[in-house]
Amino acid sequence: MTPEMLEVVGPFLAGPAAAVLVMLMILMALYQITIKHAIPLMGSALDRHLQALDRLVDQNREDHMAMMNQMKDLERTITSHGVTRAS
Repeated sequence: MTPEMLEVVGPFLAGPAAAVLVMLMILMALYQITIKHAIPLMGSALDRHLQALDRLVDQNREDHMAMMNQMKDLERTITSHGVTRAS
């Protein structure tokens, strides 16, 4: 490369080309961080969230069954004492 060509190409290499190279390096680093850290972290957070929801549904089911059993016991108690439904 001759000195005259270097004078023509030099500013381009130091300006826009360097900016594009830096941008590509930053994008590659962000891609690597996303692939190696962010996606697995989101996956494990989603798994914990779904497990918490499963526990909540199971607890709700148990509470519902207990409430239904109590209501049946209350109805049996009321009907065994001769109280009937009012019309």
